[in-house]
Amino acid sequence: MARYRSAEIRGEKQPVRFAIGPGTLVTAAFIGPGTITTASVAGASFGYALAWGLVVATFAAIILQDLAARLAIVSDKGVGRLLGEALPKGVLRFVIIGVAIVALYGGNAAYEAGNLVGGALGIGLLVKDVEVPRLVTVLIPTTIASFAVMSPNYRTIERRLLVIVALMATAFLVTAIIILFRTPETPPAPLWPLRIPNGGASIALALVGTTVVPYNLFLHGAAARERWHGGGDTGSVDQMLRASRIDTVVAIGLGGLVSLAILFLAARLSFSTSIYGPADMARALAPLFGIAAQGIFAFGLMTAGVTSAVTAPLATAYAFGEFTGRKAPFGSREFRTVALSVVWIGAFFALFGGTPIGIILTAQLANGFLLPFAAIGLMALGMSRAIMGRHRLTGFHLILVAIVVLVALTLGGRLIMRTFGAL
Repeated sequence: MARYRSAEIRGEKQPVRFAIGPGTLVTAAFIGPGTITTASVAGASFGYALAWGLVVATFAAIILQDLAARLAIVSDKGVGRLLGEALPKGVLRFVIIGVAIVALYGGNAAYEAGNLVGGALGIGLLVKDVEVPRLVTVLIPTTIASFAVMSPNYRTIERRLLVIVALMATAFLVTAIIILFRTPETPPAPLWPLRIPNGGASIALALVGTTVVPYNLFLHGAAARERWHGGGDTGSVDQMLRASRIDTVVAIGLGGLVSLAILFLAARLSFSTSIYGPADMARALAPLFGIAAQGIFAFGLMTAGVTSAVTAPLATAYAFGEFTGRKAPFGSREFRTVALSVVWIGAFFALFGGTPIGIILTAQLANGFLLPFAAIGLMALGMSRAIMGRHRLTGFHLILVAIVVLVALTLGGRLIMRTFGAL
């Protein structure tokens, strides 16, 4: 941080170039098979009635992710390190950090399994006329994710993910446009703002839970720090914060739009067939709208699984290093070891770990534990004058963050109770 402040004092600051960057990693992370499945079920079961839930979830994600990036840019430290330093010293600190690492590692391994299964499902739908063994379809996204986390530097992986996310978003949005111009005669259920239909509470909760994901906070903070403190861009903190906020709003807003497009697709297709997930949606597209629509959607599902399979290991490696205080920069041996272990543990469970429902429940339990902890911690850090200085949370911005933290507390508690109830 000192080198940026000293540059400002000497009058050497330069404009920070705006480019979509760290926000893309967050979009790649939360637009995965879990989000696609949840949005599919929401649209098929309730039409447009829960679309407002996705809008609220996207707004909450933008607020929290912007705060995570803000903390990292101002302090030049990752979110995990800031949270660890804020805890009281002693045995309690080690216990809390230990539990957080286990929950984050286990939860991300479970998410990774779901991501790889989703990527494999997309591959299977793309080559539906050829019988491909499950081992092969799972190993393809596993191999891609493994090579990605072995990338030598952050900017390389950022650029590659940007291209893949753009292709994924295009696939889902194009499919939605195809449906829009070839709409079934019977319209879906009307949109009722801020109303949860009977039986829709758990789905509404899941829509928020798949969009506001705690490991994305660690990922975004670390990526923002890499992008603006380690990527060669110079300039004032205000310029970096402005560029980061635009990046966050644009990238995560695009992710919310993709989620809405998937919900829209499911609502339209549900009049011709029963929709229980993305595979049913893909199969329903061919007879109604042609094989091209099915192929585009399947490609989107495959890329969603692959991009999420890359980001979950990265988030784990970043958080592990920050919580433990070990300086393991991107591309180091320790960083790669942690990231690769998440990929291959996820692959093992994707192949031999039982039903997808069990994997999802495990991930939700970890999500429910970490989300309130991370949200409250971020707000406390954001209010700290010692850490944030004149960039601390105040006024309307603080009110917005407080509202989102209340949502996170409610969501985390409900996720834990629902998971234990299901188990």
